[in-house]
Amino acid sequence: MPPSTSAFPPERAPEPAPRFRSLVLALPLLAGLTGCRAFPISLFVPRETLNVLETSDFVERLDDAELDHALARHFGLSPSLEDVAPHLSRDLYRVDLLPEIGPLSPQALNEDNHPALWDLEPGDLLLAKNRKPQSLGQTLSFTDFTYYGHMGVLAREDGELVVYESWPRLVMLRTADVFADRFQGGVQKVPFGQFLERYETIEVVRLVLLDGRDDVGASLARAARETLDEDIRYDPHHDPDDPAMSCSEYVAYLIRDKLEAELQLRARAITKNPSMQALLGSLGFRTDGYIVPESFAELDQAFSVAVFTHHATRAAYLGNLYAYRALHTHFEAGASISSYLGIHPLRLVRFRRNVVDFLAAAQSYVEAHPYVSLETLERELQAMTELFFRPREGD
Repeated sequence: MPPSTSAFPPERAPEPAPRFRSLVLALPLLAGLTGCRAFPISLFVPRETLNVLETSDFVERLDDAELDHALARHFGLSPSLEDVAPHLSRDLYRVDLLPEIGPLSPQALNEDNHPALWDLEPGDLLLAKNRKPQSLGQTLSFTDFTYYGHMGVLAREDGELVVYESWPRLVMLRTADVFADRFQGGVQKVPFGQFLERYETIEVVRLVLLDGRDDVGASLARAARETLDEDIRYDPHHDPDDPAMSCSEYVAYLIRDKLEAELQLRARAITKNPSMQALLGSLGFRTDGYIVPESFAELDQAFSVAVFTHHATRAAYLGNLYAYRALHTHFEAGASISSYLGIHPLRLVRFRRNVVDFLAAAQSYVEAHPYVSLETLERELQAMTELFFRPREGD
């Protein structure tokens, strides 16, 4: 992902954009729970969880002038560009094609004859990235890089596109032994546009020729439709022995039990990082491993069809994707989860200020270097983390 070796071909080069330098405020708890395995913070969360996210290992607010000079010298980013606040568009853009297609209204994409949807088919898998700071917590949870935190199955009904998914719903006012048990919900059907509106980025993945059958998509969509009558509950623990199902377990169930197809899905191992183990344990989530949306994208029978995002350019999408890769590498080297996510005074989860600046600089780097190869982009952003993660004095 993406399959090309250059971020942009010669015929499409975006204009450079300024580096962002503004703090993204933490987002409300309920708004943040828009995908499997979010990291909520509230009055109901154990004190142990808050303690894990209390203190960063690194300087959070860096010297602006020094950072500007280093970015200009080492990465070609102009220090004289005017600061602007980062944002995601309300509309969507299809960025796997060049030029990008957009802006696209989420509601308009419910109709299956929309020109931007010409190659989507029933049964396609939708891998989704949460747009909240909690998405970085999901990425850092796993030993292997994992960008997507939720998934669903695309279907066509009466000329419109819909999505079947196992969806978590947070119920705060209930008795629960651990915080994870507050997640209820189950399998539901939602309009495609509503699904797209929920998430920052959605990758469409297609499975072909499972066990030699060539009707995988249609059969998968039909099987999903039939499960609405099965009252399948959502499983926050990803327990294969529990009849309840997470989003990934639900899709695996459709393929293995309904289509009776063999599927070799590789589970993602949870990182052994002590701070992440403590965080997950305090909330009652699994600390070993389980299948994730990208377990399906890794199959030999899978290929990427499309990418829709609320980032207005492919540069912004690639900058975010490879910035997350760089942060994952940095975290796996031994940092604490509290070096990336912190707590707002109102007990809302937020990005650390230096993380916000790094994500913005990564996006600006792609916009300023439109022809860089993806291999170089990955290497350069990993090097750039050294500028944004500086140990505190005395540590």
